[in-house]
Amino acid sequence: MNALDYLLKPVAPARLAAALARVRPRTEPARLEQVFVRDGDRCWIVRLPDIFPLESEGNYTRVHFAGELPLIRRSLNALEEQLDPAMFFRAGRKEIVNLKWIEKVGEASRCRGVNPRSCARS
Repeated sequence: MNALDYLLKPVAPARLAAALARVRPRTEPARLEQVFVRDGDRCWIVRLPDIFPLESEGNYTRVHFAGELPLIRRSLNALEEQLDPAMFFRAGRKEIVNLKWIEKVGEASRCRGVNPRSCARS
């Protein structure tokens, strides 16, 4: 039980509306559609559907896309907050995978168009 379980009568419609507005879910945070990646003097703007895994390396994140493996200066946790949970899955403490690249899950998982070593880890 908390204070929201009690209602004083008579109910003032304006006060009830204000109370309901405070408890309604907040709007969803803005989701990333692409990410800027810089590795030394090379730069990319990578669309999220093109990324397979994101791997944590301390306070940095390694991004796997199109055969490239650059590090970005954002933690995996910070990126996860901005990723669409319908597209990305936290597979473990150090890795987030793009679900569109997963064909099946099992002992011998396979992914489309990526190095199998980076897809299924034993």
